[in-house]
Amino acid sequence: MPGASKETSDGVSSLAGKVLGDPGSSRIAKRLAASALTQGDSPRERTSPRVARDAGRALGRERSSESVKRLAGSVLSQAPKAAAPKAAPGRRQ
Repeated sequence: MPGASKETSDGVSSLAGKVLGDPGSSRIAKRLAASALTQGDSPRERTSPRVARDAGRALGRERSSESVKRLAGSVLSQAPKAAAPKAAPGRRQ
């Protein structure tokens, strides 16, 4: 939608808070959660190329939990097109 706000939903914000509060959460999960929460308050904040790359990798891994994939999808949906990772030829993402 042109002009639509790209802010993090309440559900994703809640999930991100739980991930950050869980001492067993992985480093990548915490990085994605922090990025999602940062974007929740400010539509001007956008995903960095590094976090976008990490999110793309998390989505491509079978072992990533559904929570990590949900955070990764949210983070990528707010990334500028230049920051979003491209799939390698012949690889499905």
